[in-house]
Amino acid sequence: MTTESLVRYIYERVNTMMPLQRIRLRERDDFFAEAWKDNAIFLGLQVPFHAAHRLHAATLSEAQNATLYGKCNNLRGHGHRYLTETTIGGDYDARSGTLYDFVAFRKALEESLKPWRDRHLDLETEDFRNAPSTGENIVRTLWPKIDNRLNQQLVRLRLWETANNRFTLRRT
Repeated sequence: MTTESLVRYIYERVNTMMPLQRIRLRERDDFFAEAWKDNAIFLGLQVPFHAAHRLHAATLSEAQNATLYGKCNNLRGHGHRYLTETTIGGDYDARSGTLYDFVAFRKALEESLKPWRDRHLDLETEDFRNAPSTGENIVRTLWPKIDNRLNQQLVRLRLWETANNRFTLRRT
């Protein structure tokens, strides 16, 4: 019994009693499976990482950067405990009850985040040399790193910078 097969079973049983659009089953705080009305199955995994950055656009003056980014434009930068939530979809294998190998899923995320862990994104990586390390740019830059390791099965990527700031990209 896998999380994928269990969420599918629960969806089918409950849907006979009341119409459902989707159902999410959390196996752990950081791992879930979803079953949708169209028989689609998804897996999601949350992985945190710590990094520092400075919100600063090279194309703007110091005064413009200070006005636009406020305290986040601090010359030394500031840090966050970022939280990523990666959701994948694809072909559910009814025989094995799986959508994707969990260990490979987690490894792909860890490898994608490793160059950013405990680093200053602007000073210690090449990813933000030409673009400010805003949440929007971080999630855009992270998408291909993860998607390429997951056989282009990435369907949604969320990044929490703080409890109040979340950035989401979806495959259309």
